[in-house]
Amino acid sequence: MSGNSTRFAVGAVETRTTAVVATGLIAGFLLGVVLGSLCGSLAGRHRRSAVLGLVAMFLSGAALLGSAGERSVAIGLVALAMGAVNATFEQRDGGSVGLTYMTGALARIGQGVAAALLGRGGREWLSYVALWGGLIGGAMVGTIVYRHIAMAALWVPAGVTLCLAFAAHLMRAR
Repeated sequence: MSGNSTRFAVGAVETRTTAVVATGLIAGFLLGVVLGSLCGSLAGRHRRSAVLGLVAMFLSGAALLGSAGERSVAIGLVALAMGAVNATFEQRDGGSVGLTYMTGALARIGQGVAAALLGRGGREWLSYVALWGGLIGGAMVGTIVYRHIAMAALWVPAGVTLCLAFAAHLMRAR
């Protein structure tokens, strides 16, 4: 949402259409966070599987509508899904497991390189290289798949998320 916030700010000054689109995406993300948190709270001990099920539902809807030519609605559903997934790690008391976003990951990589150059620190920062590499790799694979099957590419993350929801449910049942 950092990029969309920046797009909103630039659009508010230069191009209203850009600001309107960014506002919609930010609002969709925030609504997704609210819905994910509510879903997780209502699900109790099945929080993770319920939230992941909600995310899979949003992504499946996006895939279905996007494939039917309703691209704007599909993108809105993806924004909802991306907001809702944040509730996966929310805890009952309202606290949350610290999520790592790419700005922070890149900063940790830079700090790790600096520490290594100074002869200090370990190799913990390499996990952030893997995290960033996963984001870049996933974006590249997503781009390639999108080139071939357009909005139907959303079925891939929808299916993966649904599998994760079942896995979380099975692990909780044990």
